[in-house]
Amino acid sequence: MVYKTFVLKTLVSLFLFILLYGLIVYFLYERPISTNWIEQCYKIKDDKARSIQTSKIVFTAGSNVLMGINTEQIEKVLKIPTVNHGVHFLLGTDYIIYRTKQILKRGDTVVMPMEYANITWDGQVTDTLAGYILTNDKNYLSTLSLLKQMMIIYSITPGKFYKVLLTKIPTIKRKLLKSGYSANTLNSNGDETDNINKKGIYKSRSTGFSKPKDDLLEYRGLRSIIEFSKWCKTNGVQFYFQYPNMLQIGRSDQKNYSDFQKQFEKILLSNDIQVLGTPEDSFFKRKYLYDTKYHLNQDGMSIRSQRFIDSILDLGIKL
Repeated sequence: MVYKTFVLKTLVSLFLFILLYGLIVYFLYERPISTNWIEQCYKIKDDKARSIQTSKIVFTAGSNVLMGINTEQIEKVLKIPTVNHGVHFLLGTDYIIYRTKQILKRGDTVVMPMEYANITWDGQVTDTLAGYILTNDKNYLSTLSLLKQMMIIYSITPGKFYKVLLTKIPTIKRKLLKSGYSANTLNSNGDETDNINKKGIYKSRSTGFSKPKDDLLEYRGLRSIIEFSKWCKTNGVQFYFQYPNMLQIGRSDQKNYSDFQKQFEKILLSNDIQVLGTPEDSFFKRKYLYDTKYHLNQDGMSIRSQRFIDSILDLGIKL
């Protein structure tokens, strides 16, 4: 009897401790400095999108859009207001789509060159996503299932909580604020401009394209993209997929990529999703990259944007 009482008290105490820690994270978790940039980027991009009263083109995905599409160039040629809504791929497919829906209206066109990592996303909670929505967008958190909410809250371990507290120390804070990306380098359309006249910063020769699952529809990311395309049709928004810009596929990755592409194209076709351009249109040599395999410098952005313009004109698509 004493043993059972001890076990019961231990379990109750453990439950209360876990519950208390979750409440502390939910109410007291400090905003990571890294999320300031994300919030500032979204404010610029959302404000631009909502200021447009006519139909518009919205490019959305992660940072391969942020640092891969020159919407000013596209806007100038096609004479249609265009917004670069890309920010960070580690926010995950679902959250990127959620934010994009907030700025779309009937008559708009959305182009999604989603990163391969988010096409093959399995629903993992990243530190970037957890840190951002817990401190900047709890409205999104409330739209999720209780299980998903718990996964996000308890992804903040005591160690991560402590590290964020350390960033409040003035010397550490000043150092962090000077590093990383800044929303101050965005133009009014949301395009990155810090990569002007910069070449060859990214040195790796590997694309690291992993072997895909036998059935791509097992990936939550791909299913979410398909669901989003259907949402667009229901709400009078034109949806187009584009392959994300990336370092040219190396020989060691060609088979994995070929296996992925063949199945992927069949799935898009069966779901009536139109693709603009080819995978080859999105591959770039290292001289056109900025600082990652997904980021282009301004020369690469100009080429990439012109390819989009050409595909629209060649297909005679009315936007």
